[in-house]
Amino acid sequence: MRPYKKDAFKAQEYIGFSAHALLCEDDNDQSLNSHEQHDLVFLTYRKAHTLLQAGKLCMRRMHYYCAKSAFQKAISCLKNCKMTNLEQQSRKKGMLIALFETLMICLNKMKRYRCVCHVMKDLRLLTINNPSALALCQHGRALSHLGKYYPSLLCYLKALKKSPGDKSIINKITRINKRINDIEETNQMLSQLSI
Repeated sequence: MRPYKKDAFKAQEYIGFSAHALLCEDDNDQSLNSHEQHDLVFLTYRKAHTLLQAGKLCMRRMHYYCAKSAFQKAISCLKNCKMTNLEQQSRKKGMLIALFETLMICLNKMKRYRCVCHVMKDLRLLTINNPSALALCQHGRALSHLGKYYPSLLCYLKALKKSPGDKSIINKITRINKRINDIEETNQMLSQLSI
C-alpha cells in the first residue's frame, strides 16, 4: 500500500477555456491595427467567426441551446452588416453558409426538425438553390423524422449526386427506401382488407 499524500485530493488549479470568453469582446484588443479597429465590416466578420467557434465548442460539450443561440447571433450580426466590395460579400456568404449548416446540425441534435426546414429555406435563398451535400443530408434527416419520406429520399439523392460514393449517404438511401417499401406494403394490405 502506498503512503498517504496530504495534497493528493486537492483540486488542481485549472485555467478554463470558456465559451463566455469567446462571446465577450475586448475593446482594448491590441492584436488589431488601427485601420482594422475602425473597419466595422472586419469587426463584424470577426465577431461572427468567434461566435461560430463558440457554438462549435458548445456543441462538443452537448450544450445545444447555447450553441443555437451563438449561431443565431452570428447570423443576425452578419445579415445586418452591409458589405462594400465583392471580396467582403463572398466572405460574408461563405461564413453564412457555414453558420447555416452548423445550425442545421445543432437543430437536428435538438430534435427541432421543422426549424431545420426553415433554415434550409434561408440556405437555398443564399446559395441560389444549390446547397451543399451536408446541408441536403441534414434536411433529409429532418424530413425523414417528420415522416416525409419521399422528399427526404430526394434530398439524399441530390446529396449523393454532389458527393458520389459516400457510404453514409448510400446507407441512408437504402434505409429510406426500406421504409417507403414497408409503408407501401402496409397500404396495400389495408386496401385489400377494406375491400
